[in-house]
Amino acid sequence: HRAAKVLYLNFHPNWKRYLSLVIPASDLHRFPQDPEKAYKGKKVRARGEVTLYKGRPEMAVRSPEDIMVVP
Repeated sequence: HRAAKVLYLNFHPNWKRYLSLVIPASDLHRFPQDPEKAYKGKKVRARGEVTLYKGRPEMAVRSPEDIMVVP
């Protein structure tokens, strides 16, 4: 989901309960052209700090090196 200031990568239909990755809009230029398509349906390993935002777990990722597609 794209919002004005961030891109949310949700990996579960119940995104309010499961971890979402958050890419700030200011860092999107570092990622593949369409991160939504690049990571869609993929299993990934992400590195960063998990925080709760409005009761939902999320992890801010600022660099593509923080997300690795795994087999």
